[in-house]
Amino acid sequence: GGAAARAAGLIEGARVAPDSNLPERDSARQLRALVLRPPSVQVRTVQDAAQDDVDVMERETPVDGKYEVLFPVFLPGGGAFDWLDWHLSGRKGCTELSERRVVEWCLRSGLFRSKPQSARQSLDAPELGFGVPQVDDGSTKHLLALAASMQDRDLVVMEVRGNLLLNERKELIRRFNLPHFRKVALVMIGEPMGEYRRHLLAQALAEKQDKAKRALSAWSQERAREK
Repeated sequence: GGAAARAAGLIEGARVAPDSNLPERDSARQLRALVLRPPSVQVRTVQDAAQDDVDVMERETPVDGKYEVLFPVFLPGGGAFDWLDWHLSGRKGCTELSERRVVEWCLRSGLFRSKPQSARQSLDAPELGFGVPQVDDGSTKHLLALAASMQDRDLVVMEVRGNLLLNERKELIRRFNLPHFRKVALVMIGEPMGEYRRHLLAQALAEKQDKAKRALSAWSQERAREK
């Protein structure tokens, strides 16, 4: 085969991100579909929105000017996405980069999957099945990550397999070798600790209390029917 196609991290000739390989294409036509062109229609920006229609959020700039790119390291089945939901709940402005987010974005954009997702399917590598080649082969996720690397914001790269395996982790980190990022690997293997442990204990207690309330309600209803 020929040389791999590459996406250049340039805007008007200025380097804004490392170059990166694109997945192999089935045809030149599919590759051309990935080229970003200026829109042919007039698009209003968020700056044009009415004040009542938007929520303006102040974002603090880090003291050292570096935003955090977090690479959580979990074992499969170790509750990676439960931890991620908790982590993001207290950190406004932090962006998740994952297959899960690509699926949510596609569904909100009006795309439909050819078959519903199984409850047993992995959140780390869900079956996409949208019938759009650039989505299903991972190109869209790749380009979204490239765009995110150009932004001044905190990121969480949630790749359970990729963050766990050395060579894949190195490739993920390489994409964010930019001066405005501080890269952090967070190993979450073993017993949870600190705030997350307290969160899990509180969650488990709430679930037990809810189960007990439902059992009491069912028992009360059964006694009422017997009278």
